[in-house]
Amino acid sequence: MSEISNHIEIRRKALLAFCCGMIEGGKGIDLINEYQTFIEKVTPEDTVVVVDWLMNKGYSIEAIKANIGKILNVFYKYLVLHVRKKLTKNHFLYYMILENYHLKDKLNKMRPYIQAINKKNGIQDIQAIDIVRKELKELQKFEIHYQKKENIFFPYFESHFPEYKCLSVMWSIHDDIRKHFKDLDEILMAVNLDLKKFNKSIADLFFAMHAIIFREDFILYPVALKYVPEKAWAKMHKQSFEIGFVFIEPPIPIQDVSEIGTLKDGFVDMETGKLSVEQLVQLMNHLPFDMTFVDHNDEVAYFSNPKDRFFTRSKAIIGRKVNNCHPPESVHVVEEIITSFRKGEKDKASFWLSIKGKFLLIQYFAVRANTGIYLGTLEVSQDITEVKNLEGEQRLLDWNA
Repeated sequence: MSEISNHIEIRRKALLAFCCGMIEGGKGIDLINEYQTFIEKVTPEDTVVVVDWLMNKGYSIEAIKANIGKILNVFYKYLVLHVRKKLTKNHFLYYMILENYHLKDKLNKMRPYIQAINKKNGIQDIQAIDIVRKELKELQKFEIHYQKKENIFFPYFESHFPEYKCLSVMWSIHDDIRKHFKDLDEILMAVNLDLKKFNKSIADLFFAMHAIIFREDFILYPVALKYVPEKAWAKMHKQSFEIGFVFIEPPIPIQDVSEIGTLKDGFVDMETGKLSVEQLVQLMNHLPFDMTFVDHNDEVAYFSNPKDRFFTRSKAIIGRKVNNCHPPESVHVVEEIITSFRKGEKDKASFWLSIKGKFLLIQYFAVRANTGIYLGTLEVSQDITEVKNLEGEQRLLDWNA
């Protein structure tokens, strides 16, 4: 076993040396000849590990991005030889790969219109430009795919594979794709199309999107399938419904028994994380607004206890009917709000007023279960005096602001 590990270590160090040579401007053909025997045995896992090592050696993401395409072109014919695991429906990656397949189809269908723009010899093909503009808007929906990777897949991969720094490179390429879309939108909105700029931007976009597809399907996903446990894939698939699906028919969600709200080992399952009772109490009390929750029986069930309050609250009101907590002159408004919430006619009511030099926003929200059943009404009171007076932008940290 140790002998096999030694062979893997030797191969990866050789591949690292090859990659360093490419990044540092070495002659490609000479480097390929020198490391050919190792390149022929490259695996998806080797590739992920070596990129991680490149990051650890101090190469910038920009330097790696500028050369990774050439490196993977050398690895390509060996990486595609590796047998990929067949996936069944209801697996997170089944739908990610299916989305990639449909993305490739959409990219290919755009090519004739891009060619039509270039055939006019300086005379704009308005129809082709309009079609390309619309197709690019459609392509931008693929942001859903990248959001699932960044917010669902990446955290799980990081948890189960220690050499995960290639994810930073991939995320940076996602951002490049977002920028290409923005640039193309500006180029195509111009009165006169700058064909040179258009061709460069569209080529950069196509290259980046195709590159990401290959790197997902033939490098990243095979490694993840080897190291991420089945239970985690089920969680990822469930979470993917929160972000959505693109270019494919959404699958039917799998129903499971939820543990939301359960207390285990001193922690409350909040669906999006687990908090200790102390953390939960302090978190609620540190929110920059007052909250009061009236349950489905119209009884006050909870109120937060922030440092600075706007309206007096005491524990004596817990369990009290909400209509007894308001003066006769305004109680009918509260009753109207709750009735409309209970019937499902409305979900929100807002008021704002000035009190003691403060500008307050008071909002009521209908709280419903995932099934739509009415659970109660949440009242939120917030001092928005400073928020209301904000102007311009503040992008840098300023403790005195």
